[in-house]
Amino acid sequence: MEPTDLTIEILKDIRAEMRSTREELSATREELSERIDGTNKRLDLFAEGQLRLRTEVIEIVSAVQQLTSVLREDKHS
Repeated sequence: MEPTDLTIEILKDIRAEMRSTREELSATREELSERIDGTNKRLDLFAEGQLRLRTEVIEIVSAVQQLTSVLREDKHS
């Protein structure tokens, strides 16, 4: 059984669609990779900000404790 011109054209169309699908998939992967990279950068910045905030809160708590201690000493003097 020999392939007909129609069969050959159908196979060519299938091949072209497969190529197109691969290209779309590749573009989607690249876009997803870029989005993930951007998200990771934002998360890193957020984590750094949280660490700075935590450090500042600890410093404030320490300063309040020192002030409270000094005020108690003055009150008992």
